[in-house]
Amino acid sequence: MNKLFTSLATLALASTAFAADHDFSYTVDPAEGEVSMLQFVTMTFPNVDEIDINSSDDLTVLRADGSRVRGVDVSVENDNELAFVFGAEQTDPGTYTINIPAGTLAGYADNYAWMEDNPTDIVLTYTIGSQTPEAVDWTCQTDPEEGTVDELQNIYLYFPNIAMVDINTKSDIVLSFNGTPIDGVKISEEDTNLFCIYTAEPLTAAGTYTLTIAKYALCAFNDEESYPEDLPKELTFTWTIEGAATEIDFAYTPSLPTDEILAYFGELTLTFGNLDEVSCKADGVSVTFNGEAMDGVTVSADANKLTLKLKDALNFVEGKVEVNIAEEALTGNAGGTTGTNAAPITLNYNMATPVEYDLTLAISTPKPNANGQISAEKSLESIFFVCEKKNLMTAAGTEIEVSLKEDNGNFSAKGRLRKTNGLNANYTYFSVAFGKEPTYNGKYTITIPKGAFGTEAWTLDPNYGHSNDEIKLSFELTDGADHATYSLEPVAVDPEAGKYSNGKEIATITLTFADGIEAVNGASATLAGVTNSYAETAEFKAVDGGFAVSFANAPTESGNYVFTVTPGMFGDEGFVKNGTGKANVPISIEYTIDYTVGVSAVAADKDGAIYNLQGVQVNSTIDHLPAGIYVIDGKKTLIKK
Repeated sequence: MNKLFTSLATLALASTAFAADHDFSYTVDPAEGEVSMLQFVTMTFPNVDEIDINSSDDLTVLRADGSRVRGVDVSVENDNELAFVFGAEQTDPGTYTINIPAGTLAGYADNYAWMEDNPTDIVLTYTIGSQTPEAVDWTCQTDPEEGTVDELQNIYLYFPNIAMVDINTKSDIVLSFNGTPIDGVKISEEDTNLFCIYTAEPLTAAGTYTLTIAKYALCAFNDEESYPEDLPKELTFTWTIEGAATEIDFAYTPSLPTDEILAYFGELTLTFGNLDEVSCKADGVSVTFNGEAMDGVTVSADANKLTLKLKDALNFVEGKVEVNIAEEALTGNAGGTTGTNAAPITLNYNMATPVEYDLTLAISTPKPNANGQISAEKSLESIFFVCEKKNLMTAAGTEIEVSLKEDNGNFSAKGRLRKTNGLNANYTYFSVAFGKEPTYNGKYTITIPKGAFGTEAWTLDPNYGHSNDEIKLSFELTDGADHATYSLEPVAVDPEAGKYSNGKEIATITLTFADGIEAVNGASATLAGVTNSYAETAEFKAVDGGFAVSFANAPTESGNYVFTVTPGMFGDEGFVKNGTGKANVPISIEYTIDYTVGVSAVAADKDGAIYNLQGVQVNSTIDHLPAGIYVIDGKKTLIKK
């Protein structure tokens, strides 16, 4: 009966005076046409106070080939906004259509006095072109240029094809001498795409100087509207200061890269490309794991390769490996000249276990009380979170979306998880700006998706380290507004549901409620035929003891009829004034009109003046009339055939 009521009420209300003021015209953001991508589409219906979704399964997003875009969440925002949120950015070229069939939306206005389903199909069309975002051009110019120099002190790095370059981690920018990092090197940002690496004193010692910028150490922006892109690969620049021919260059290449997470560490080979041969003192090499010396390290040499092996290999353990070759522990030969390494060599590696999703978050600010409650008097537009583990980071290159939803209501908001500062250096703090805050009392749930944040090892390679599984945090909002409750029923209906012999007997229907219940402005009801096309809508008038509604045209045909009143037409003082009290449930009363009750039957050969039930004379004889009820000689008469 509720579905019948909805369609009949919509049909009846569409013919009222409110239809001139309210319709399903809309604006849409982004505007239809060519776009670079699709992820958020918002429709606003300015002439409707509230929008509801009748059938979310019928709201579809289709590609040009007719395939459906999956993972699209459709919700109502700010009462009259319809939001389509794609689970992932749509960037594939082609045409996309958002389809809203007729009858899938319901519009309300004037405290529900106007109510209608969208009468026609709504179709939004977007085209994503074949062009792709311009990739960041990491071309870098150095001053001085790479090659042979007399000395080094200020090294300028200029990225001419990038609007702005930021340094993510200065520790990942290393200047080395013959493979050994130089202490006291500093970095300054000179301009948006220019920075300088410098030392306190000029570097003049003969040998090879290498500047290494690790993968992800920098991030760049093509323009003010683009997302940042991290440096996709390591950058290396080399300068040489020439000296005596007897200098031996111990520059090396390790078999294991130092900028990746390792699951296994058992053997390491260093290749000294500028040497013909290399050897090492037995006690000149040490390997530590998490600061503890490892026993059973063996060293062997083959031509210009030096290989270190561990007696007990490290496999799927978490921590840091440090390899140290002491000063003058190496002897090298190049072109008949022999020498030892003037500086120690140190290599650092990160080890990690397979990823574990064991990190959790708690709400830090505003912090719930012992009962899990947060007062609406506190700002909930931005929420801060804390994890009792330090130095965590959000997923690299991704802005993780966090949702805040009302468990038993329509409030919904989304925001991006970002790292922020906190009071305890042993913890990590995050924040989410939702842009709006809940106002109604009740339960709310915050959902943080799996893989939103993790340890340093995890950010370098998501197969290792620690991250989070999906996290759901709940709290109860108090001291806010209460939702309206639709629980009131009339204590009496006159006439009661049942069978009647004349439509005039149900032309006026009176509802009686308990004391203190009022009608909202424009409260109305509908009387409609179930077995015929009769439909009338009229407003309630206050009468002694109740509220009466009179239909100008009473039913004139036998059949079944239903009297319906939508929720929210009557309520207590709080509901009528501000919509936060008690209101009526949907009301549906069934009636049957049977005009044959008390009507005499006559033979088909009776003569006399004949009228139909509307009082119009029928210009026909009984013999030619179809079967039915007529007025003959002032009496209702059933004609049988």
